[in-house]
Amino acid sequence: MPSNIKLLSRLAVEDPIKEMLLALPDFSVGDQVHDIYVNRLKGATPGRHSKHYGMGDRFIDIFFPRWSAVRFAPDVSRLTGLDDGFWSDFAVAVLCQSMDALTHQLHPQLKHDDINNAVNAHNQLLKNSSSGFYSYVFSQVFTDFSVPLSKVNKNTARAQYIQALKDGVNIHALWYSEGQWKNPDWEMFHHYIKLLALGSSPQEIDDLIGQLKSLGLPVPGNVSQSAWRSYTFYMQNHPQLDHGDIDSAAKNGILKSEYQPSPTGWGSSMEEENSFEFTANGMPGNGFRSSPSGGSCFGKGTLVLMEDLSLKPIEQVRSGDKVASPQGPREVAFVSTPLRKGRMSYSVNGQAFSFTETHPFLSGVRAELGTRLLAVDPQGLNHWVPTLAQGGVGALEVGTKLVGVKRDEPSRTETVEVKTIAKHEATGDSDELLYDLILTPDSTGEFPYVVGTGEGLFVVASELPIMSRAPHATVAVLEMLKEVTPALRKHFHGTSRAEYMAFLERFRRVITTGLLHEALSGGSFHDATGGTLLGGSLESHVAGAMRTFVTPEGRYDWVVGSFYEMFASAMAEELERAAQHPHRQFPATPGNRMAVTVHDLRFHPTQALSHVGTLRLVVKPMVEGRALETHTVDDRGGRANTPFVRHFDRRVLLENRWEEGKTPGKLLFELYPAFKDRPLYSAEAHLPNPLNPSYRRLRARVHAVDGVAAGELFVDVRMLSDESVMQEHELSARMDEGTRLRFAFALGRRMGEILTGWLSQAGR
Repeated sequence: MPSNIKLLSRLAVEDPIKEMLLALPDFSVGDQVHDIYVNRLKGATPGRHSKHYGMGDRFIDIFFPRWSAVRFAPDVSRLTGLDDGFWSDFAVAVLCQSMDALTHQLHPQLKHDDINNAVNAHNQLLKNSSSGFYSYVFSQVFTDFSVPLSKVNKNTARAQYIQALKDGVNIHALWYSEGQWKNPDWEMFHHYIKLLALGSSPQEIDDLIGQLKSLGLPVPGNVSQSAWRSYTFYMQNHPQLDHGDIDSAAKNGILKSEYQPSPTGWGSSMEEENSFEFTANGMPGNGFRSSPSGGSCFGKGTLVLMEDLSLKPIEQVRSGDKVASPQGPREVAFVSTPLRKGRMSYSVNGQAFSFTETHPFLSGVRAELGTRLLAVDPQGLNHWVPTLAQGGVGALEVGTKLVGVKRDEPSRTETVEVKTIAKHEATGDSDELLYDLILTPDSTGEFPYVVGTGEGLFVVASELPIMSRAPHATVAVLEMLKEVTPALRKHFHGTSRAEYMAFLERFRRVITTGLLHEALSGGSFHDATGGTLLGGSLESHVAGAMRTFVTPEGRYDWVVGSFYEMFASAMAEELERAAQHPHRQFPATPGNRMAVTVHDLRFHPTQALSHVGTLRLVVKPMVEGRALETHTVDDRGGRANTPFVRHFDRRVLLENRWEEGKTPGKLLFELYPAFKDRPLYSAEAHLPNPLNPSYRRLRARVHAVDGVAAGELFVDVRMLSDESVMQEHELSARMDEGTRLRFAFALGRRMGEILTGWLSQAGR
């Protein structure tokens, strides 16, 4: 700065001191500090993979196989005061954040908010502790300062440096008043950094700042006493450490598939196996992963409004009873009774009944103006109960509106505002049950009933998918259940609930990562025959199948019911997507043509598209930041769209050919409104190299142009031969609704056969 040079010419200081006073870096030193922190973070990755036999690899070698400490990384803890435990915990949080961003199967089980909160908290601690390390790196790598520093005695130089700052107060104050002192915070902060390098303590610098201010220097507040220690504008290019710093390096380890044998007998190719292992019980990331909850229900004593307008405790309701609803009486098919499993429960407006975080309440806002259902944990409900996202699930919180009824006239609804929400810790009873009424389906496809007390009654919904939104999945799941029920009853009746639920949690992972691919690869379904709806309707077919959930004594069969809940939540949406394309090929030997099937885009409730017509989706395979080709599809040819879910149901066949198992590494998606040339949203899906197996389901996080998270895009990729491509093209012309239903029946039976075999092995 010319003004500083002119000022220094008046000061009686040695030339090296003048050079140090003038030394002012750009952001390159901060970039180096950030890179060192990332290296330290990777190197702190704790734990190792467990194996059935012997000792597994270290997680650092799995996720960062070429890691080695860079220059200055060993000095980070000493100079920041943040010990190995801090960096280990930070590494776990950021690695789980990367898994949250990249995985498809594991993603629904990760605690998104907890992960982000942990990453932000660690970044704040690092921000407050970085000045000493930045000073050290600055003094070593910024030659404009390091060279003159090597020529002086630090004690003598420090005294001259401080005096020079004091002598320059008046002229700096004048420049400041005239607007000529540019970037005063940047300049003052680096004076402090240089004084640290010369041996000043942080407290001595605080004292100096006080003296300079008393002399009239206008010190900016963000670099005044104490505040300067958390000033990190030097890392403006990389404000914090997060998953973006490790995604590229960790991607293959996070997404890698592994064949996993099991002590209980079954084995399967596990997608994202390392990620599941890192977050398993007893592993570093387990605190950021939640197990499937086992049903969203009410606590014992919750009163249900019956057909005769009496109130009955929910635990006393039986199969065949009639309950009241705004649309008229409904029959109870059975009462689901999952374990509470230590979950928090909630109550609203001081009511005596309690419910779990994912139980759906009807929204008091008209459906066309907002979400249809509300839950304390809407994201969890979306994941746990398929199809509900299509109507929108919003947050049940203070200020939201619920649907209430009068006891003497349940058909007349009213709006009830949520004024308070109370939390209730679980009891120590490991066998505590929860309750949900599962109603016999009717033509509406919905399952409302009324709960509450004499002081307030609310309309809630059964925890069931809406069949009309996934008719093919409904058929497939029920056909599967018909096949597998005998094996379930044979091998698991007599097992304790706790043991069985633990088994289902493990088995869910096998199902989600291996079942669909094995079933689809087991033969062609496009010529499947047979399979007719009982009684001619989907509702009657489901009603008949619901008898499976009731024992001959009329009690809820929790072995079958719990398996259904687990399977439906894990697989129903995948099955509905698969049924849209019964002609697709899954050859045993992968080819070199990549087929990308774009299924649907699920918006977060606050980002719903209520006023946008057709959406165009541009697909770009990316290699080293370059798009190899571009393809466009729209959402006009798929299933019916809603403001919350847009269906594409289209296949894109990439022109480039790939070596066996290789992929472009990343698919970029851009979403445009019709006739517009600027995208509203973008998303990225990362692919492992190599792609094994040759079929992979992907969940891409969608962001608006301003960076706000908007939803998720569901796609899958397959590697096809030219022959398979031709077969698909020929078969696609013969697809109709009858073909899709036959496909669903056949796929359900095939999955049931596979599961029966797996369960028989597990039950030995």
